[in-house]
Order: sequence, then C-alpha cells, then structure tokens
Amino acid sequence: MNIGALALSGWLLLGWLPSGSLVVYDPPACIDVGGSYLVEIGAEVDWGPVFAGGSMRVPVWQNNGLNFWPSQLVSTTDIGLEFGPARLGWRHTCAHPVTPYLPLVEWYDGQLAPRWDSAYDLVYLRLSSGGRR
Repeated sequence: MNIGALALSGWLLLGWLPSGSLVVYDPPACIDVGGSYLVEIGAEVDWGPVFAGGSMRVPVWQNNGLNFWPSQLVSTTDIGLEFGPARLGWRHTCAHPVTPYLPLVEWYDGQLAPRWDSAYDLVYLRLSSGGRR
C-alpha cells in the first residue's frame, strides 16, 4: 500500500431515457418524459485507503423535440475508507430545483419544477466481487 500517492479519477455520464414519466399532483397529471436525457459529472480522489469524491446529476426533460428543460440538480458527496473489496463510507445527497420559480410549464399544463428541496445522509458498507467498482 503506497500512502504517499494520490489517485484522481473522474467521469462523465450521458444517458438517454427511452421511457419514463413524471407525476404531478396539483393539478393531477402523468407526464411522459420518454426521449429525455440525463447528464452527470463526477470525480473521486484516493489516498491509500481513504477516498473522497462527489458528483452532480441533472435530468433534462424533453419539451417538443427541439427544447429541453433541466428540472433539478442532484449532488452527492462521498468520503470513507476502502480495504480490498470492502468500502465503508458516508454519502450526503441533496436535490434542488434548477428552475424553482417556474410555477407553470405551458407545454405540460402543469408543474414540472419541483417545489421542494431534499437531502439525506447515508452511512454504508459496500462489498464488491472483482471487476470495477
């Protein structure tokens, strides 16, 4: 184990949502968001058994094939220890609207931007069996 070396890794995730829906409760509506996209960027640094990192993810809902609307930003922060196949960590996740003051989205006749923020903390043990983490 080489304690002196820092290892930095990062990723860019580009995703397509072939199917999916949003449920709006006021006024009641189920909105098809198939054909939408998701973008995530993240990084992690390892120093011996210690790791720390985080990511930001934004779902981008399709409007009419030409326009797309980001709805929220989901951020994560991770820190912990990794020994072989075992990873013990703490993760903070929070979600915030990208367009918090958009009361109506005309093309859906309902609310797309969530009127809430959310956050939670997770203490976890992850066991891996070979391959990439």
